[in-house]
Amino acid sequence: MLNEHRGIPLALILGVALYTAILTCLTWVQYENLGDPAFDMGVNMQMSATILQTGLPLETANWAITNGRLSTNFFGIHFSPVKYLLAGAYWFYPSGITLLLLQALFVALGSFPTYKLCANVTKNQRLSLLLSVLYLLFPPTIMANLYDVHEEAIIPFALLSGYYFYTSKQYSKAALFFLFTGLIQESANALLFFTAVQLIVVNRQDLRALITSRRWNTGVTLAIGVLIASVAAFLLENQLFLAINPSVGFIPTATTAYGISPLNLPNLLLQKLGYWLVLLGLAGFLPFASKKTSIMAIPWFTVSVFGNNPNFSSLYWQYNFLIVPAWFVGIIYGLNNLSPSNEYGQDLLGC
Repeated sequence: MLNEHRGIPLALILGVALYTAILTCLTWVQYENLGDPAFDMGVNMQMSATILQTGLPLETANWAITNGRLSTNFFGIHFSPVKYLLAGAYWFYPSGITLLLLQALFVALGSFPTYKLCANVTKNQRLSLLLSVLYLLFPPTIMANLYDVHEEAIIPFALLSGYYFYTSKQYSKAALFFLFTGLIQESANALLFFTAVQLIVVNRQDLRALITSRRWNTGVTLAIGVLIASVAAFLLENQLFLAINPSVGFIPTATTAYGISPLNLPNLLLQKLGYWLVLLGLAGFLPFASKKTSIMAIPWFTVSVFGNNPNFSSLYWQYNFLIVPAWFVGIIYGLNNLSPSNEYGQDLLGC
């Protein structure tokens, strides 16, 4: 069904408003009943206050639980300039509900690029609206949203927006959202790297033209730029961590961070298997119908399977925000590839 609708349907706008209201209410009730836990609600409230007072992202929770081994500077643990955005909202109304509201809103806003990407790929407005509503109802996202406040909650909106603008050839907007994604957290650089790899793979004809005839194409140039910038940013951020917390080590393999090691594979193997089966089941196994987009899932698959934290393969924690962009891109292109009435086949990005 070809559709020329270019805006966001009113039903989806109302859905975003409803989601934001309900999740803010639920998390606020939870916060009121539990008080101000150190992790991670208290960390974000204290950090927002110290940013406003000193200009620095300071918090004492990680310093206290490590007996002073880690610095009070949060940027020695996670490089997250987006914390200043949260602090700006906190300045307007200094309360926990401000941060909870902002998180719920950013999570819900991810349904907008989901809708736009699906409409751009499938040309089917009804299907796009349905998938966007399912995004709002996606259990791992809701469960992650219920756990305090985390900057990872912004990643689905930012990365999906960048991906949509890239595929619709609005490269300037795509570049801005890719940059925004990189400012959320150092882990987002890994997502950006594999997103860039995926975009290069599916645009390999443009890459071939660049190599053979030195004919530059805006799309492949942007993808290569994101790939290089994400690696450089990740390495520089790791140096920042070492400067602030010398004992941290290399983030991917550090036991205090991701602790990635092949030796971790047998640990909690049934939990890991169940985690991915649930994720695939919730996606209707559609990512399998779009193998090239599955490249985007490589970083989180690696962390959840080979990382040293059992929470990496649990549906409740904030880490699930990291798989959402890859999952919904895979679902969209999987639906498109399986549709018998879709004459567009694999035109867009060849996924």
